[in-house]
Amino acid sequence: MAFHLTVAGSLEPLADALAEVLASPSPGTDPFESELVVVPGEGVKAWLRARLSRQLGAPGAAPNGVIAHIDH
Repeated sequence: MAFHLTVAGSLEPLADALAEVLASPSPGTDPFESELVVVPGEGVKAWLRARLSRQLGAPGAAPNGVIAHIDH
């Protein structure tokens, strides 16, 4: 598991950076290994799950995708 640290003044750039990391895993990474994402609270966790499911969903699909296998 690689460690990524991103700093920003608001949540949107952080979510965008996380989506980029999750969309392009490092070579040799086990695709069945879960990712650990640390958030400050339940509200942020719910917001981030919703945002990532829209960003990482299938292209051309409805904007209410599914995000799975992320530990929090």
